[in-house]
Amino acid sequence: VKALLSDISAARTTSAANEMILSGLVARVHEAESSCQRLQSSIEEKVNASRTDFQNSLAKAALDRAELQQRLMEAQGQAKSELTTVRCDLESELKRMAIRIDACAHKSGIENRLSELLLSNEQNKARLEKQEVQIAALKADLSEARLQLSLCARQSELAQL
Repeated sequence: VKALLSDISAARTTSAANEMILSGLVARVHEAESSCQRLQSSIEEKVNASRTDFQNSLAKAALDRAELQQRLMEAQGQAKSELTTVRCDLESELKRMAIRIDACAHKSGIENRLSELLLSNEQNKARLEKQEVQIAALKADLSEARLQLSLCARQSELAQL
């Protein structure tokens, strides 16, 4: 009987120790769950902040794209207008040159006027070359804008993935 009582007492002691261990484990599990919830909340906040930043970046890229397209259209319109003006000026100058040549009766008068017209023609050619350089620069800007638009589109595709 004493041995049984001793075994029962030992079993109770072991049971109490196991209950304490179990209680400690339960507390650690609750602590781990709480830590996981805090970590999950932190991760969700960071993901939402990153998503918002990305959406803002996409919106800014769309605005930049629209602005570039607007500037490109304005530059193209201005270049066409300037080119038309130069062409009209050249045509008018050539007509005036033809009229003046016809009006000159003397050989020396014709030669002098022809020299003036050639100089004017050279000046007009220089203006035309300048316009062509400007058009080439605008075409380069257009290529750059297209490249930027392509990059924005790729970034958008990557972001959606």
